[in-house]
Parts: sequence; C-alpha cells; structure tokens
Amino acid sequence: MIFLGPDHLLPARDWLVSLFERDRITLAERRALLAGLPAEGGAPEKPVCVCFGVGESRIRAAIDAGCVSVEAIGTATQAGTNCGSCKPELRALLASVPA
Repeated sequence: MIFLGPDHLLPARDWLVSLFERDRITLAERRALLAGLPAEGGAPEKPVCVCFGVGESRIRAAIDAGCVSVEAIGTATQAGTNCGSCKPELRALLASVPA
C-alpha cells in the first residue's frame, strides 16, 4: 500500500477493515478512503503502541477506567504486549495522572 499525504499516519485499522468488509461504500466514504481520513473524524492519532495502533486517547481512557499499571493497560488495549518498546511511554502516561 502506498499512502501519499501530509504525514505518515494512517487511519484506524478497524475503520479501514469496516469499509473493505462491505459490499458497497458511499461516495463520501470512498473519498474519505482515498484521502486517508474518516469522513466523520479528523486526522488519525499518532499511535503510542505501533504494534497494535493504540493511541494516547485510548490509553488515557483505559487509565480513566481504572488501569493503574502497564500490564492493566495491556490487558485493556493490547498496548505494550508485543515488542514492549512503548512501555516507557505507558509508564509516563500513568505518571502524568494526578493521584
């Protein structure tokens, strides 16, 4: 796949998969697909966990929901459960939450 655009970020994988699972997509969805942006949303979020495409907003939501460790975040989002290179960022996000 070649992606030409202002940055290297791709749309969320689940959005792309949902389009390719359909028999037909709307003209707006087709344009959004070609632009690499969901029609209803803005630019995709830079992933913290590249292995699973988990962005900061999803990680913060997991923390808000009660995840208090890197392992708990991994269970909730898969972030940090593959190569582990994002674990320092996960720890930093946990540390940034007021006690």
